[in-house]
Amino acid sequence: MHLTDVGNWHCPWCADLELRKYLVSLLLATVESLFRDFAQHQVGATIYLAEKGVQRYAKVRDNIVALGALRDKRSMNVAPARAGEVAGLRYTQTMTNTPAPAKPSASVVVVRDGTDGIEVLMLRRNEKIAFHGGAWVFPGGRVDAEDGDYVAGAELEVAKRAAVRETLEETGLAVTSQVMLPFAHWTTPVELPKRFATWFFAAPVIGADEVRIDNSEIIDYRWLTPAAALQLQAAGELELPAPTYVTLLGFSVLNNIDALIAHLGQTEVQHFVPRLLPIEHGRCTVYREDAAYESLIFDAPGPRHRLVMKPGDWRYIREF
Repeated sequence: MHLTDVGNWHCPWCADLELRKYLVSLLLATVESLFRDFAQHQVGATIYLAEKGVQRYAKVRDNIVALGALRDKRSMNVAPARAGEVAGLRYTQTMTNTPAPAKPSASVVVVRDGTDGIEVLMLRRNEKIAFHGGAWVFPGGRVDAEDGDYVAGAELEVAKRAAVRETLEETGLAVTSQVMLPFAHWTTPVELPKRFATWFFAAPVIGADEVRIDNSEIIDYRWLTPAAALQLQAAGELELPAPTYVTLLGFSVLNNIDALIAHLGQTEVQHFVPRLLPIEHGRCTVYREDAAYESLIFDAPGPRHRLVMKPGDWRYIREF
């Protein structure tokens, strides 16, 4: 099929020609990708086209990654139709009124001393991944069964094991749970279709072994100072999820690993459960301490704890 032929067929649930072209281009790109992955990795794949909601959902399973031995990777959601963005989170799934469960997860800020201060390891996710596709993030992912039972009282230790495993799988770097410093916990807003309850850890390293990415789920990496990453984001050259942005902002005032360790040792773990607040020419996430958290009235008088996101102008406000 050629895109110029799209106008000649009837689609009962999509009358817009440009949208039909867009959907078909996504489908063709996905089929090409699936065949390529199958040829390279013998990946099993299924494609599901939903007639309602103008949504295409494609799942690639058993993506095999080599880290000394073949290992099954988690399933990967591949670009449903019509990507969008909500509150700094790029999403490619239809939003829902029924809250999805927040899956236990872990994220690791791998930190080393550099010539201009601390440097963090940033990974770029494949654009075809539904959650934060194309964004630059820290290593991390869901808690798996092999990490242990995620039950009351064991959450932190299980999350540390997941953090160690995910860092190895996504970067080839071997860190230990003993160096993991918990500093935050983020829960995805209830309005989004894919949700995670994520522990954030800092993992200081001395030097660093060679970073190895799989060029599938992760397609690029960079060591950056937090300040440099924030500058690139402001210039539109680096896409950052809101939790990543807030984390980099906090780390940007620390000059070296010793200062980081001392700071985190004196600071309680911060819990973020954001709510989405639409604003003119942008978006905003508000946190529990914000006066607008319950009312969702942007100008509600009182304390402020929010991230205001407008093109080229993100502002994290913490006044409470």
